Amino acid sequence: MLIHNASLSDAEKILELAGQLRKSAYLEMNYPLPAQLLDPKSEEYLLTLLNRPDIHLLVAKEKDEIIGFCMAVETPKITEGRNRIEAYELIIDEKHQGKGIGSAFLKEVENIAKEKGILYVKVATGTNMKSNEFYKKNGYVHFENLYRKKVV
Repeated sequence: MLIHNASLSDAEKILELAGQLRKSAYLEMNYPLPAQLLDPKSEEYLLTLLNRPDIHLLVAKEKDEIIGFCMAVETPKITEGRNRIEAYELIIDEKHQGKGIGSAFLKEVENIAKEKGILYVKVATGTNMKSNEFYKKNGYVHFENLYRKKVV
């Protein structure tokens, strides 16, 4: 299994996996599934992310097949005097879960952070999601509550 930066040719599979992530999260939280799992603009938006230096879109491949992706975003943190990196949308194809691929993604994001002198890697997950145990197993600790508000 290889982890590397995503390219344009990876977009279709990344979007397929993003749909898997959205569906599993909705089901796990007992939310009704939306009529469309992904926004119609998702593909166009994904293409804009591939060339941004503050975004690390990583894919895991096994035998030339994309089996997962993780997006890590550098965000400024004035109080720390440097950027923080946040791992978003870590998803492994359902057929390949439980093989250490998610942990390998986190390790890769941690390596990017170390190379850039970033102190912390942050991850976000729902309150009672099964992924909470995964992050704890990988050395992450719960430290803040997040709130959001839909504005559009």
